[in-house]
Amino acid sequence: MKTNRYLAPLGVLVFLLLSLVPSEGQQQLSYVSAPAQLALSYTFSASSVPGSAIPVNGLRYWQILFVPSGSVSTCALSFDSSTGSGFSTGGIIPSATVGSCASAGGYNNTSPTAPTLLGQLTPTITGTGTVTVVLLGYVNNPGAAGSSAASITSPVDGSGYVEVNCKTGCTGGNANGQATMANSSPVVIASNQSAVAVTAAQSTAANLNATVVQATGSNLHTAVDSLPALPAGSNAIGSVTVTSTVATPAGTNAIGSVNPTLSSGAVIAGQQSVTASAAALPSTALTRPACLLAPVTNGTTVYIGPSGVTTSTGFPLAAGGSLCGLPVSNLNQLYVIASTTGSSVAWSAQ
Repeated sequence: MKTNRYLAPLGVLVFLLLSLVPSEGQQQLSYVSAPAQLALSYTFSASSVPGSAIPVNGLRYWQILFVPSGSVSTCALSFDSSTGSGFSTGGIIPSATVGSCASAGGYNNTSPTAPTLLGQLTPTITGTGTVTVVLLGYVNNPGAAGSSAASITSPVDGSGYVEVNCKTGCTGGNANGQATMANSSPVVIASNQSAVAVTAAQSTAANLNATVVQATGSNLHTAVDSLPALPAGSNAIGSVTVTSTVATPAGTNAIGSVNPTLSSGAVIAGQQSVTASAAALPSTALTRPACLLAPVTNGTTVYIGPSGVTTSTGFPLAAGGSLCGLPVSNLNQLYVIASTTGSSVAWSAQ
């Protein structure tokens, strides 16, 4: 979602929009001077369908600016959400929250919205005029710069990654955000240190008492004062995962349980023709995000989206365009369509 090349013209448009917004509307628009990670503009009329589906994963703060032109009797805007199959009307921002767009104004949220994969603007307009809308999206709260803010949001793409936003402090009993000892990363000491002494002593004799001293040379040497006695009989100490088979040492104590692990790392790829009817990509389970490409030989724009996508609601890919990082678990969650036959789409994932 690299949209920096749009920020300059959108900045001019935002300036013009602000010049038309009444004073009470301007008090809501504190985001405008902050750099947005997503910036798009639309012009809607009474006959307009919802805007194109746009990837919004990771964005939590939004600003919507609007200026009507001509005769606009009523106007409402909802920002809908989707996790890959259909849209929930107002799932990101309901139209009642945005308020009427029949007169110049705007809206921005102060609390983060729920995570989602795709978004689209849906207008409801009566009258013969049009409404120009600017949509700005942010990862962090642009209105909280320099203030304390912390948030942890579960991802919607099944990746297992969690976004953490901590500015001048994290909430809770750990104000500076340090990890507990059990969750701390190990400290790496450079091998060329001549004398770095570390002593770690446990409170009871039953635990490990060790003195760790950096000796001359390239390795860190450890002197162990005492260890609890092993129980009588055979003992299995540790579990080792390696990429090849290793023989178990002989003796009464088997040290190491070998679990060979292989990973093919194969790349999967393919192409599919695109017609004027929406069709799913082939059923292929994915463990990494997918990447789509419209070949340069395409004569028409290809549109990407969930089930039911149309040329009016899909994400457009012109010839030579690409869209990567789609966090779907199976390719068949993505549908493609074009205005006519003759085009195709290529895909790849690992």
